[in-house]
This record gives sequence, structure tokens and C-alpha cells, in this order.
Amino acid sequence: MQERRIFVRGDVDIATAPELGAQLDEAIAAHHDVVLDCCGLTFIDSSGVRTIVTAHRKLGELGGRLRIVNMDGIGRRVIDTLGLGDVLDVDGELDDRPTAVSD
Repeated sequence: MQERRIFVRGDVDIATAPELGAQLDEAIAAHHDVVLDCCGLTFIDSSGVRTIVTAHRKLGELGGRLRIVNMDGIGRRVIDTLGLGDVLDVDGELDDRPTAVSD
């Protein structure tokens, strides 16, 4: 599978989670592993978390992988508070490795 990087910027909430979900679904439908780059994430609520968990599940069912990079601050606290740090592949370190496909 090729890897597709999706950049997250700003808030991921009830108003913006569907847009992120559509980008994730598009990548999944194209049989891409996904790198969710949260370098610009400023806020995430339960709808955003649900969108990420759903994509993680879908990719897992297809033998793919969702990797989350550059998530720190509020995003990381939310993921850890919900106990998803051990479920999702979250790497808080800066990741600047090139990818095969980029948005």
C-alpha cells in the first residue's frame, strides 16, 4: 500500500470532522495507508476522535495502517485521557519523512 499524508490544521469538531472523514475515506478507498499529520491541530472534540477511530478501524479491516504524527498538546491529552494512546498509533515526535503521496 502507498502512504497518503493528510494534514490536520485548526479545530476538528462537529463542524469540521465530516471533512476530515471524507479525506480519510478517500484515502482508504484508494487503498492507501494514512499518515495523519496533526502539526496544525489546535483543538479536537469527540466527533474528531470518533472520525479518527473509525478510520483506524476501517484501515485495520483492510490490512492497512493509520499513523498519527506531530500530535501534542490538547490532541495528545484528549487521546490519552480517553485511553486511546495504546489503541491508536500515535507518535508525538516531529515526523518529516517524505511520503509516497502527499496532500
